[in-house]
Amino acid sequence: MNGSGRSVGVWVLGTVCVLALAGMLGLFVVSSMEMGLGAGLARVADTWWGITTLADLGAGVAVIAVWICVLDRRPGVCAAWIIGLMCLGNFTTLVFLLVRSLRHRTLQDVFLSTRSGPA
Repeated sequence: MNGSGRSVGVWVLGTVCVLALAGMLGLFVVSSMEMGLGAGLARVADTWWGITTLADLGAGVAVIAVWICVLDRRPGVCAAWIIGLMCLGNFTTLVFLLVRSLRHRTLQDVFLSTRSGPA
């Protein structure tokens, strides 16, 4: 624990999320300058490896959606996170984890607590 009461693991998780979000934002910008999203997805889907990658992403996003809904049972909030996952993929997962790391003090609570914040 540090001065704020958060474990080192929670600080590390939050830092990794911020860095990954910054990196993904950069990739979004660079990719958008190369071609539009529709054209990019069409090119990815032109190969079996592309289809496999998209299926893998879909399965992972589905699992994350279920996990989010287990932790936060408010239907409107759940729906908002699921829409984010469908539109932005794991960018939304990183935002979710960052929010949880700001609200909880231990990694166990970040990943498993159904409470919205510290007790």
